[in-house]
Amino acid sequence: MVIYPDSFSIKPDSEVTVAFSNLLNTASENAKPKNLLLEKGNYVFLSKYANERELYISNTIADKEYSATDKKHIHKIALDLKGINDLEIDFNNSTFIFDGIMTNIVIENCVNVTLKNLNIETVQPNVHKITIMQTSPFYVTFKIDESSNYKEEDGEYFWYGTDYKLGFTELKNSGSWTPTAKASNYNHVKRNGSHPFFGVSTIKEVSPRVFKARYLIPKDFEVGQVFYVFPKTRKNVGILVDGSKNIKLENITQRFNYSLGLVAQNSEDITLENSDFSPREASEVDFSCLADFVICSMCRGNVKIKNCNFSSSGDDGCNIHGIFFKVVDSTDDTIIVRYGHRRTFGFNPLRVNDTIVFIDPKTLTEHGESKILQSEMLDRYHIKLKLSTRNNPVGAVVEDITACPEVEFCENTLNRVASRGLIVATRGRVLIENNKFLNTGKSGLFVSDDAITWFESGAVKSMMIRGNAFMNCEESAILIAPENRRFAGFVHENIFIENNLFMLNSIPALNVSSTKNILMKSNVYKGKPSFGKYIIAKNVEGLVHDISN
Repeated sequence: MVIYPDSFSIKPDSEVTVAFSNLLNTASENAKPKNLLLEKGNYVFLSKYANERELYISNTIADKEYSATDKKHIHKIALDLKGINDLEIDFNNSTFIFDGIMTNIVIENCVNVTLKNLNIETVQPNVHKITIMQTSPFYVTFKIDESSNYKEEDGEYFWYGTDYKLGFTELKNSGSWTPTAKASNYNHVKRNGSHPFFGVSTIKEVSPRVFKARYLIPKDFEVGQVFYVFPKTRKNVGILVDGSKNIKLENITQRFNYSLGLVAQNSEDITLENSDFSPREASEVDFSCLADFVICSMCRGNVKIKNCNFSSSGDDGCNIHGIFFKVVDSTDDTIIVRYGHRRTFGFNPLRVNDTIVFIDPKTLTEHGESKILQSEMLDRYHIKLKLSTRNNPVGAVVEDITACPEVEFCENTLNRVASRGLIVATRGRVLIENNKFLNTGKSGLFVSDDAITWFESGAVKSMMIRGNAFMNCEESAILIAPENRRFAGFVHENIFIENNLFMLNSIPALNVSSTKNILMKSNVYKGKPSFGKYIIAKNVEGLVHDISN
């Protein structure tokens, strides 16, 4: 079945918010395979006309982070694909221009959906660039970017745009996440640890877009240093894939999104390839993603991220993980589990016939397994499970080892990432090959496992790290560090690190703990490692390497 956009009055250089909603509603009602080829051009979406509904998205926003006037978990959605099967949309390299704060695309309860050849732009996003022009211990002169709107009201200055108004100093006491980069290496973005206006007493405009700030405490800013100011609240995302199967995103460009670029949760077989999540070269506010570019949470099957470019984010690059659920009640063969982290809840990824294992949260070691016979969500935080065995695991956490995808992360570039480049925690086979990890604010690659803080599982059983370049990472190039509080057994195993390039600047190539069977060979090392050590190891067994010193 061919869908004709002009039948819905969808034409280039026009506002199409409601028209596209009507098209997608029609697509959801038809069971036949569907194809849509869009006429190339620019299409405008306005938040005031966008579809609005409740969504719960992994790693985004906690209930307590909403203001008293907010509608909790209600999202405006530009492209809302719900319950659609067998659909391919070729956007023909068109540009979708989103005016207002929205979640760009939602793909929920869909099967066999391909979206390709789309460029996404956001009108005057709520991220603002500050450049330091002059400094002294107690005075700083700075310039704000040319693209942001600003105004003065009663002696205070505000940035403003569709759906937002942000005071210059509004976040000054809570801006520890604020990214910064110095003129000596403008590509190396990392978190500043405080808002650039922390401790400011007065701000005065001295010429258009140029301000002088007085501080109560000395500042050590540098001329040419830049800061990116934005709200930390992670409500809206670029693309959400939820409860879906066989979803392909090909040649998708996102120039900006309001927190996470792509979230895939409780879904199976996800592919992102030949895509670009980065600012336009001509954009003065060269920041594209306020948090992680990609999060895959409790996915299955195969996760493939290939030949993509990720540049300029306020948190991690890509994060692929499961979820540890806290066991809060147990009766015979029935347990009740609860989401652990305040920013992830509201969906049920624990399915009948899945296998779960019980994990000690302090040691991350396994203590028994069972099969799920029944799974019922009691509320947004609690899930009731009937199991094939009788257990009394209160105090443990549960890991669903069926929801552990195999991962291919290949031919990608990550640059200007304020935190870690790639985080992976899955029992499925992992291939990390021919990537460039450039200018990360922390480690280039982080193999984690955490049942106390973020509750992101799980144990790695087979990982190949091959042919990658790790260049200008702030901390260890590769960090393999399960977050166990006490060592009682190995957590990760069978990790192979070969034919990689490590550009070291007083950091180790590998920092590893609580892991067994690591082979590290045929790598190239440039620069000086931390204290002369290329490898730092603790509670490690079976580490084989060819490093001579």
